[in-house]
Amino acid sequence: MRRRTTAAILLIVVVAVVGALSYLFLSSSSVPPLNTSPTPVTTTTFCSITCQAGGAFLRILSDSTQVPVVGAQVSAANKPAYCGSNSYTTNSPATSQTTITFTTNSTEWYSLNTLNNAGYSFVVKYSGQSYTLTIDLRPVSTTCATLLVPSGHTNSTITELQTAC
Repeated sequence: MRRRTTAAILLIVVVAVVGALSYLFLSSSSVPPLNTSPTPVTTTTFCSITCQAGGAFLRILSDSTQVPVVGAQVSAANKPAYCGSNSYTTNSPATSQTTITFTTNSTEWYSLNTLNNAGYSFVVKYSGQSYTLTIDLRPVSTTCATLLVPSGHTNSTITELQTAC
């Protein structure tokens, strides 16, 4: 009889402990109230830019001799192309903005990356002067930009179905 009493007491203790733990678990879990709005669903969208630009080229020439300038410091920051904003995509850049720097030599044309880019902004430092220039890129077209120093005059042409200047 003593064993039955001990077993019964043990059973009551186990049931009480399980009940208390269940109550604590359920009361501390994060169950939203019934009248809250649902959590928005986050989706990942991918985009691609169709009809990439055919090329982007920059040259820096001397006003007086029309030959390439040696020693100009160029900083070129791309302008990323953006994916359209509609029910399938978000208005987000198709690439990251990056800045490249280089010093000119006797090369006439410097080629720039056009993949998923919409244009470039340039800062050119030469002979104590600073010059700025921006270019736009268009689908299936090549942009050729020229900066003349020391005057600072610029010229930019965009030609369809061309891959070099």
